Amino acid sequence: MSIEDIAQRFSSRDGLRLRDYIEVALPVYHLRLRAITIAHKNVPPIEEFILRALAMDIRSFDALAAFLGLDERVLKPALLSLIESDDIVATPATAGNEFDLTSKGNITAAKHVMTTTEERTFPLYFDALTRRSIWYRSEQLIDYREMKSKGFREIANYPSVRPRVGDLRIAEIDSVLKSLHASPESRRDLVAIRGIESCRKWFVPALALVYSREGNTDLQVGVVIGGKLSIEHERVLTSLPSFLDFLTNTVPIRSEIGSDLDSISEGNSEALQISESLQTAIEEASNRKAEMEDSLTEMTAPDEEVELKKKLVLLEGEIVRLSAEARSLPVRNLYVYDHPLLLRDALKTAKERLLIISPWIRGEVVDKDFLKDLENRLQAGVSVYIGHGITTNPTRNPKSADAAAKTDLQKLATAYANLRFVRIGNTHAKVLIKDQEFAAITSFNWLSFRGDPNKTYRDEQGVLLQKTDLVNSKFDEVVQQFN
Repeated sequence: MSIEDIAQRFSSRDGLRLRDYIEVALPVYHLRLRAITIAHKNVPPIEEFILRALAMDIRSFDALAAFLGLDERVLKPALLSLIESDDIVATPATAGNEFDLTSKGNITAAKHVMTTTEERTFPLYFDALTRRSIWYRSEQLIDYREMKSKGFREIANYPSVRPRVGDLRIAEIDSVLKSLHASPESRRDLVAIRGIESCRKWFVPALALVYSREGNTDLQVGVVIGGKLSIEHERVLTSLPSFLDFLTNTVPIRSEIGSDLDSISEGNSEALQISESLQTAIEEASNRKAEMEDSLTEMTAPDEEVELKKKLVLLEGEIVRLSAEARSLPVRNLYVYDHPLLLRDALKTAKERLLIISPWIRGEVVDKDFLKDLENRLQAGVSVYIGHGITTNPTRNPKSADAAAKTDLQKLATAYANLRFVRIGNTHAKVLIKDQEFAAITSFNWLSFRGDPNKTYRDEQGVLLQKTDLVNSKFDEVVQQFN
């Protein structure tokens, strides 16, 4: 599931609308602990028969050998193993050695499970924000270098200290270990932590979601990890002064798209109101669909599963119907999570023309996948226009990835006559036009949105023109800038 899909899934909550989403990296520590554990393992068959025989008061070596039909070479090691595990004791007797069950041996005989005390080491993760022990698969985590290269915003742990033995709760760790059914630790009881042998900092990618009501500056934050909301991390994140300061630096969007958006909104106010209602209905239905899909993975009763699948099919049909109705409107509202999905659709399916105007170009957006999709459109004969430049002159000392992205686009423009890559300069416009299907006028920076992890919170909005004459009119107006 892409970040855009996640943002769309959680686009509304409790009457609030999603205004922004930020890729963040949450700190976790990979620990190697040295601990005392009690291991549980099934009693081997020979030892089990010996314990049962002793419980029947068959206690001497010879009597056990005769009763069980075992050779001395087999019986003796089994008895020694039970003595070492403190399940039986050997007592001297005139007729030779006899053996008795210990209190531990009585429990082992009843449960058919042996326990031994061991000192061992094992790996574990410690969440630096929630200060709790947890488990992650290695593929879920990234290191510092990968975090920086992907442009994630690092969330600093507070307090900024590495975990110590006193921070580790035995019951919590024991519960984590037992949840790992495939691990040998799941059959051990943790008794004590002796020490932390190693500690290395990693990061778990997450999505911070910023919500507010229309026209309200009071913000709420949600945190999604692995496609699921984490209430614990939400509480921690909203209590961090550095993150709250980051959120309060809001930038209004009207100054970015100005009178162009105002004139469109005024002329299509009724359609935009319908669009708003449909969008809310689609979001609510999508949220219900996601909840049903989650429930479906946990169901065990076949009848309930069949019934839920029927409801899911009906709900999917409702979402398709509402989406089709929204597409039939001459215009509709765009919110922050809509934009990347539109850009992805245009790059993969445009048939005649594709126009993008974005003041900035960042390597994090114009990456290998972007360039591959763009070249596919060019090879298919699509006329492509890409305009950029917030100022007349190029940026001095750009990041190497950003400079490389522009170089790659220029190479494509040299190789394909149907690509116009132009520095327009002094543009605040952000426009995306696909064929005669739609034109998006917005505050969203199409080619740089994911490129700045230190950006302030922004409520990126716009409108989508879906009526052919409106799309053509906007294209004719904007394409003049490429001459």
